[in-house]
Amino acid sequence: MSMIDVPAFLKKPTRHPRPVSARGSFVKTNGEKLSDIIRRSFDLQSKNLEDIAKIMKMNRGSYAKARDIVLLSERTNLTADDARIAAKALAHMDDRCQPRVSWEMIRPIVVRLWGTRGRRSKRSEAAGQSQFFTSISFLQTACSTSAEIPIPYLGPKDRQRALRELGEAQAALALLQQRITQEDAK
Repeated sequence: MSMIDVPAFLKKPTRHPRPVSARGSFVKTNGEKLSDIIRRSFDLQSKNLEDIAKIMKMNRGSYAKARDIVLLSERTNLTADDARIAAKALAHMDDRCQPRVSWEMIRPIVVRLWGTRGRRSKRSEAAGQSQFFTSISFLQTACSTSAEIPIPYLGPKDRQRALRELGEAQAALALLQQRITQEDAK
């Protein structure tokens, strides 16, 4: 196993002037913005996360959370509110050098975008969108063909049951449409 080369800007880190918080440890930055250090680590993405974190002299969780904050802040397809939250988390991380604390601000966005354990790649995002649109297409096909279903003789109870279940389906579709509209408004 070969020795990992440590970038020059990390060879002699100094302690951050603020005391350690009970909610998360500080990352040593040698006076630089943590986001700038994380951006430079993107050149190392051919390595695994543990190796990059070691090179960056951070623990794996702190590096992963700092990387999420930087990646999210650089996205151009976020809603205005999400972009504002991402920018606020980035500024907080650069100011406090506490990626774990700052990451909590963007947790809901991260979960929506990448999932709880999702990969942070364009390929995985494309797969998630493909899965979503496959589900939408399935719903559209099911709804379109349901208009052509032959209706057998239905007694009063069966008719009530069918209408109740159709109402539940309509309510579920309306809720999905509302959720998509709310995402668009954010």
